[in-house]
Amino acid sequence: MNILFRKIRKKPISFLLGQTSMILGILSCLIIFSFISFHQSFDSFYPQVNNIYRVNRMSTESDIRALTEGTLKGSIQANFDATKVTHFMKTPVDLTFNFGDKQITEPNGLMVDQDFFSIFNGQLLYGNMAGALDHPNSVVLTESAAEKLFKNVDSALNKIVTIKFGPKDIALTV
Repeated sequence: MNILFRKIRKKPISFLLGQTSMILGILSCLIIFSFISFHQSFDSFYPQVNNIYRVNRMSTESDIRALTEGTLKGSIQANFDATKVTHFMKTPVDLTFNFGDKQITEPNGLMVDQDFFSIFNGQLLYGNMAGALDHPNSVVLTESAAEKLFKNVDSALNKIVTIKFGPKDIALTV
């Protein structure tokens, strides 16, 4: 202890710099560890998380989109032997749904193909997840969107809603 106090008295600035450097090093390691842990925890609730990869399209330096076009889907399956399932996904967009006289806009809607639920699983309140997107022009709504469009969520299954997609309206089956 005496040696420590003697060093502090003789070179206080050197001691403070050493202690500050050590504290900053430990804090830096903790921040990096927290950052890595946070990013590794994404999608960890999917059983096949170690086998799920995302391919983004970059059209300009600042325009990165979560988009797997149909042609890319086929190319990935043809050229990578380990690929079991791929799916098409369009960048999240705001979708405006119409049912009768009701209209709602849901932010961050995804346009996906029939293989989406074979990769990303979950639970549906109504219907069968395995066949939910098998038919063209089918849609899966969140519970909150179904509550806004229909008075009773129970009655939403097999109803026809429309979305505005460019200049035309597209009819979708819930």
